Parts: sequence; C-alpha cells; structure tokens
Amino acid sequence: MKAILGITLTAVSQQIFTMANLHPSKSTHEFLENVLARKTGVRRNVWARVAAARSLSLPDLPNEEIKYDAEGTELARATILGDYDALFKAMFILRYERSLSDDEFFPRFFKLHVERGAQLLKQDWEFCGGRPEDFYLKIAENLPKIETTGQIKVKHIGVQELIRLEVGKIADSKESLFWELNKANNAHLSIVGTTGSGKTQFVKEMLAQIAEQTGKKLPFIFFDYARGDVANDRDFVQTTGARVVTLPNEPVPLAPFPLCRTQMEVNQQAYHLAKIFREVAPHIGVVQEQRLIAAIQDCYPDVQNIPPDFYDLRQLLEAGGQVDSLTGVVGKLTDLNLFPTKHHRPLQIKELLSQSWIIDLHKLQELRELVVFLVLDALRYHFAQLQDQRVNSASGTKELRCLLVLDEAHNFLPHDNAQVLEKCLRELRGKGVAVWLLTQNPKDLEQQHYNYSTEVNFHLCLKVLDAQPRILTNLYGVSAGEAKSWSAKLATLEGEGICRNTTSGKGFSKVSIKQFYRRVK
Repeated sequence: MKAILGITLTAVSQQIFTMANLHPSKSTHEFLENVLARKTGVRRNVWARVAAARSLSLPDLPNEEIKYDAEGTELARATILGDYDALFKAMFILRYERSLSDDEFFPRFFKLHVERGAQLLKQDWEFCGGRPEDFYLKIAENLPKIETTGQIKVKHIGVQELIRLEVGKIADSKESLFWELNKANNAHLSIVGTTGSGKTQFVKEMLAQIAEQTGKKLPFIFFDYARGDVANDRDFVQTTGARVVTLPNEPVPLAPFPLCRTQMEVNQQAYHLAKIFREVAPHIGVVQEQRLIAAIQDCYPDVQNIPPDFYDLRQLLEAGGQVDSLTGVVGKLTDLNLFPTKHHRPLQIKELLSQSWIIDLHKLQELRELVVFLVLDALRYHFAQLQDQRVNSASGTKELRCLLVLDEAHNFLPHDNAQVLEKCLRELRGKGVAVWLLTQNPKDLEQQHYNYSTEVNFHLCLKVLDAQPRILTNLYGVSAGEAKSWSAKLATLEGEGICRNTTSGKGFSKVSIKQFYRRVK
C-alpha cells in the first residue's frame, strides 16, 4: 500500500500513455449526448468524466464480469480527460489499491465506471423530472462531504420571508401572474427583447416591488451599461434607496484582487485573472497573458494582509520598459481611476450588502466589458465567503441576500470563456445570490461554450424580431407548432411578453407586463 500511495501525480503524468479510445455502450452514448449534453449545454466528454467520478465515489467497485456493448460513438482519452489524465489515473490507483497498467486504467476500468456512473446520473435526471437546475442540486447532494479547516464563513442574515412579485396581467384571463421569487430552486431571471421593448422598465418595477416588500433589505447591484437611464431615474433611485457609482468619475468600491495567503492561491488567482484579460480585453495574446501571470504573481509578497492593486501591477509591467497592448489596458484602468488603490479601504461584504448599488457605465467609452467582468469576479469572491443560504422547511422559502442585474447582457455572454458569469450563476445561488440577465434575443443565452438558459428559473420573452422556434420550445415549453407561430407574433408585441405559467394548460402565458414608469405620476 505504501508503494501505491507513493506514486505521485508528477510521476504518473510523465508516463507515456497509449491513447486508446473509449467505446461507450449505445444507451450510455444516447443519454450523455442526446439528453445531458443537449439539455444542459455541457459537452458529452465532460459528462463522461462526471459519470466516472460519480461511480468512483461509491463504496464498492463495479462488477468486472458485466459486459457492455461498444456501439456508442467513440471518445478519445485526451478528449475525455485532457489535463485531468494524471489526476484520474492516480485516483484509480488509490481506489483499486494496486498499480494499474495503462490498458487496465483506460479504457477497461474507466469504461466500467463510466457505464455505472451514467446509469446513476440517468436515475438522478429522471428523479428530477429532466430539469437541469434540480439535476445539478442532486449531483451536489451526492458529492462527498469534506470538512475544511481554517475557512471562516461570513454570517449575514438575508431575507427569508416570501417575496411575491406581480409580473403582469394574463392576456386570456386578465388575472395577475405572480412569481414567488424565493420559493423556486433559484431566483435567476432572464428577460429578452429588442431595444424599447420594456426590459429595463419591467426590471425596475420588479426591483421596486422587492424594495417595498422587504423594506429595502434585499439589495441589488445593477450594471447600467448603455444609456444611464437607470442611474439617472431619480424616482427609481429614491424608491429603492440605491447608491449610484458613476464611472469614470469615481472608482468601483471593490478590491479587484482577493487576499491570497498561500502561493497556490496566488498562482490560481494569477491564471484566472489573466484568462479574464485574455478573453475580454482587446488585443491580449498569449505572450501578454504570460507576462500578466508573472506580474500578478510578483505583486503578492510572501506574507501579507493587504492584497495588491492595479497600480502595483502597472508598476511591475512597466518596469521593463515594454509598451504593448497589456500595459495600455492596465494603464487605462489606473488612469481612469476605475478601481481603488489598496490605501483606500474597499468595501467589505457586509457593507456591500447594506444597500443597493447602481454602477453607471454609460460614460465609460472603453473597457466596459472588462470592468464588469472584474467587478463580477470580485463580487463572486466576496459572496463565496457567505454561509450557505437558509431554507425554511415549513414554507419552502429560501434566504436571499443580493441580486446581480446585468443590463445589455449580450455584450458579455460571448466573452464569458473565463466562466465569470457562469460561475456566478452556478456557485452563488447556494449563497442566496440571484443573477438577472437582460438581453436582446433568446439565442443570446445559448452560447457555444455554455447554455445560460439551463441555470435560469424564470424566463420572460418580450418583443423579438427574429426569435428561433427551437429556442422558444426549450425556454417556455411551447410545442414546435406553437413556437413557429409565436416566433412571428413576438415581433408584434408591445408591452407584452410570454413566460412560463405552471397553472396554464399550455405551460406558458401571454402577459401584459408591469412597468415602473406607469406607477410614477
């Protein structure tokens, strides 16, 4: 056993692997490809890896006598495992408590675990009624519980009373349609519609209702991207008690760099932040990315209690005298004073949650997308420190602590390869944080790298000129025939939209939406 445990990941990774392919069974292929990949937007190779890990977590090993067919479309070892190859082989060695030949590990034993794990995932999927959001929660329930030490979670009491929002009047019955914000699996929202369709006015109305029902105790952070019409609406600001931060006149009161206490944390932060720059900032290539990683690593002293800032980063990047796109971007972040220096105390998490914020970006001519991603990433770090949300077992209501509202989200979703928004949607709902996305077309939610619609609980579609029937079917449960008809009708809507309605036999309803300007005299 000592010899087995002595095999390190480094040694494993240095072995020359025989890159055999995996031929899953026909049933496993069809479930991973035609069900999970299609419904969640996550590729089949990732689900194969998840299936193997699900099987490995069980107390027993799969029966090696079971024979599975090999009629599914093959998957290459590198496609399934990629950078995790050495890690998975080490886990298999530890699990089997003996040295494994390369052929034993892959594809022989790996296929046994993929097949067994896929069956377990299929049971979970069917138990959850084919709803991705419930399925993800079910997967999380099956994860091994690991106790961590030295990790202090922030105690913050949010709103747990039922929040019941009036969406509007149902066209057929003239009855009000309500959304119980904190009784669903998550409070994520998407609103799609062309410019002038009423997205912003509807969201302002929902936020005003929340402020009235909670006594302004449930804060929001609104990214006002295009025109500043939210930040400049005095009635809305007064109704919600929000504080407006106007860029570039004043910095966002958040530290963009987290506190890192170990070199591993520093390295992780350096690679993650560099990836955001690479994906979002203009003209940042591989060379600039590597320079940025090294500079961020050098920004952190060996032992410290204060994280660095962009001014520290700029000084390091410019020390060598090199001028390029990277120094230009970091220079603009500091010249425009978009983030505070480490000598000006940034807000802590409880201060962030003490009131609502409107971040007005419309005067910022450059780097709007980068600034928003950096702020969202900093918020994700802060909110991750919160204790998990409480759930009232009697009423089913879930504690909510903050709403993140992203206007003109179509400017951000294609650039989210760094997974900032994706992680906010997936990781923060358990902390009582909801993400609301305002965009122009339903297809904006289905990006090639990720399907954001699978994470959203409430979808509202307003006037859209070129809605694709297939996407309408996925979002609203509309039949293929109805979806084709509605794709044309949506172009004629004025102050109306369609949304899910569980009380309707159709599964959706046409609604005359509430709008904030109508309440203001």
